[in-house]
Amino acid sequence: MTLRVIVEQIPLGTAGCLRAITPDWGDTLIVYGDILFDIALAPLFEFHSLRRALLTIVAHPNDHPRTSDLIVEDGGLVRAILPVGRPRKHDYRNLVPAGLYLASPAFFAKIKPDAKLDMIRDLLPEIIASGSEIAVYNTPEYLRDVGTQRRHELAERDLAAGRVEAMNGSHSRPAILFDCDGVLNEEPGLHGAVNPDEYKDHTRCRECHSTCT
Repeated sequence: MTLRVIVEQIPLGTAGCLRAITPDWGDTLIVYGDILFDIALAPLFEFHSLRRALLTIVAHPNDHPRTSDLIVEDGGLVRAILPVGRPRKHDYRNLVPAGLYLASPAFFAKIKPDAKLDMIRDLLPEIIASGSEIAVYNTPEYLRDVGTQRRHELAERDLAAGRVEAMNGSHSRPAILFDCDGVLNEEPGLHGAVNPDEYKDHTRCRECHSTCT
């Protein structure tokens, strides 16, 4: 691996600093330095390629959404960015940018030279307003901001317990399914199944019209 280090003479923010990069190798994975993560990269690159987006934001639900930036998403595309600290009139979905981005070469041309720009507060809202598409890759894999002492300690515990690697999308994981009456079980009517005796775990399959268990 060839490592190139760029030292800013004047700090230009989380987006302005990227103007120093002129990639000629295709898509670029941007990683913030205070993020601990373990995700399967091949599905991310495939998603980005299929979307043909200018930029793909890796996003996830976290354990502190009220002190995090939020993304308003629809159909896999960003509709709005809600920076932390600004008033929020509604109760929005817990979908947080993780500090990982997959950028096409054209993305870097959108950054003004020598301008101090924040990714969330300045550049992304400007790109959205221009009509360019930004995609959202929502993943349950391990992504944690370790920028505070408490979060750093949690990350260390997760590493020691093997949770970080185990949550990688290449591994299968157990799941719990929550069902509504009439979907997997029979609809008993009135208030629905309220005790185990009222639950019938078979229904007629709409696809094959046979009884499934």
